[in-house]
Amino acid sequence: METRSLGEVICNHLNGKRFILVLDDVWEKDVWIKIMNVFPANCISRFVLTSRHKEVASLATSSVCIMGLELLEERHSWELFCNVAFRNNDDKRCPIELHDLAAKFIKICEGLPLAITCIGHLLFFKHPTHSEWKKVHDDLVLQLTKHVIPGVDMILKLSLEDLPYELKNCFLHCALFPEDYEMNRKRLIRHWIAAGFIIVQRGNQALEEVAEGYLNELVNRSLLQVVERNEFGRVRRCRMHDIVRHLALDKAENEGFGIIYEDSTTFPAGVTRRLSIESTNFELPSQSSVRHIRAVHAFTSSISVDLLRQIFASSNLLSTLDLQGTQIKILPDVVFNLFNLRFLSLRYCEIEVLPEAVGRLVNLEVLDAYSTRLLSLPKGVAKLKKLKFLYVWAFSPDFNVFDCGTEVPRGIRNLTGLHTLQSVKANFETLCGIAALSELRTFAISNKLSLVGQLEKKQIPQILLSWSHLMSLTRLSLAFTKLDDDSFSSLRALRGLCRLELSKAYDGTTLCFPTKSFPRLRFLGIMGAAQLNHVDIEEGALESLVDLMFIQCPELKHLPHGIEYLAALKELRLEDTATQLIEKLRKKHEADEEFMKISHIRKVFVMLTEKNIWERVR
Repeated sequence: METRSLGEVICNHLNGKRFILVLDDVWEKDVWIKIMNVFPANCISRFVLTSRHKEVASLATSSVCIMGLELLEERHSWELFCNVAFRNNDDKRCPIELHDLAAKFIKICEGLPLAITCIGHLLFFKHPTHSEWKKVHDDLVLQLTKHVIPGVDMILKLSLEDLPYELKNCFLHCALFPEDYEMNRKRLIRHWIAAGFIIVQRGNQALEEVAEGYLNELVNRSLLQVVERNEFGRVRRCRMHDIVRHLALDKAENEGFGIIYEDSTTFPAGVTRRLSIESTNFELPSQSSVRHIRAVHAFTSSISVDLLRQIFASSNLLSTLDLQGTQIKILPDVVFNLFNLRFLSLRYCEIEVLPEAVGRLVNLEVLDAYSTRLLSLPKGVAKLKKLKFLYVWAFSPDFNVFDCGTEVPRGIRNLTGLHTLQSVKANFETLCGIAALSELRTFAISNKLSLVGQLEKKQIPQILLSWSHLMSLTRLSLAFTKLDDDSFSSLRALRGLCRLELSKAYDGTTLCFPTKSFPRLRFLGIMGAAQLNHVDIEEGALESLVDLMFIQCPELKHLPHGIEYLAALKELRLEDTATQLIEKLRKKHEADEEFMKISHIRKVFVMLTEKNIWERVR
């Protein structure tokens, strides 16, 4: 949408309404001047701007309140420090023998919350002994010099220096993504493995599991922030705080680990091993400057094939090539001479053909050609014996949703080390060959292959109870199974379930969740339950539930009884339930009994299709 059109939409939407607008971390003074005319004048509104630059506050007039955030007082600093450093202790108190050192750490932090949190996380991973803490304190004192952000950089530097070698590489790699970029867990882990950062297996853990452990450790140390978790509680997307990222980038450049190339960047004369391209105006000073490049990551939609050809011609050590999201339509032939290449991503690119020469990339472990224009893979792919992850998926030229997917060669059965294969077109030979892929963990197939049927109602309890030993079953979707209260109770035997979806699968009028039922369930979706009019949740049931959804349940006139017990619940969606329930919640009467039940839920959405209502009521 064009800026002008977007402004009109915002203005029309807010006209006559009450609202608060928050602009967080504003860097430039003219931001507000550029957008102020978008907002209507005939409404009750408040605008909040936060910034690390005092110049932004110069926009304020005499009628505007300017609040300078003060440093934490000693009492609050101590409380924050103890909550972080001793978060596993029930009382979260500092042992008496560590009081003197704790006071010294807090004094060094100078009341800065970020600094207190960082040093608290660092000490959390240390043994709570005087000698261990004294060593950390002495190391910190050695780094007391002037910094761009006084009091914070030195804490972050100490946290970085304390990282084990393998974790440090993983951390520095994250800084090569653009500012505020939301990093996908799977993509990040594949990068780390391809770069050789994860080389030691722990017990029976696969490298991917070890890498995920590293990711969680970086999160626990507050060096990465979680943006989203999946229904199993695993990190789905994360990001790096810009202050942390600037520090990591400095270290990455100084150590020759990698650089980000932008319009104003001067390519370093020394050795650099990883290159992140964020500019379309990129020129290499000489081929010798990229001789030691191990990885190339492109974060710009347009990139020159000639430029890539120059880089690859001299980069024999290249192990990672990530062109995700670029508009590239063809790969230079020189790419297929990269003997050491282990990771190749063409996801969301406009690639239409891969040549047979791809078979020369004998060390390739990841080939990601998801959502491209590749309708088929060449026979050469079957030669990639080290391939573990193969992602392919393409629409047909006429965008027929029933004719999507990518054809794979007959020899795909030879890739016995494959862990992931998705999403390939179904044919008889492919389906028969899958049996040879004994390491396969994820498999997706397309082009008109489906299994549709209705379970015999009398046999449903017997079938479900026969699954009771499947403790590893975490996701279950049922459709048109005609469950009732009696047969639904059989599902409670599946105590490992994390996600449960019932689509036109429940015919009962009441739905009951006894105490201790579904202890690990994080997502519950009830769709198309035409007769459901009462839901009862006993205290102690659904203790892990985060998302709850009721869709097309027209007889549901009241919120579930006991929904107030669901302390972990963060989001509730009611779509096309009884009109009277939705209208009651839209009135937002705090004293109303129904509204009080959901006062602890962060997000509550309601929807009525016929009335074109889609609203967040909490």
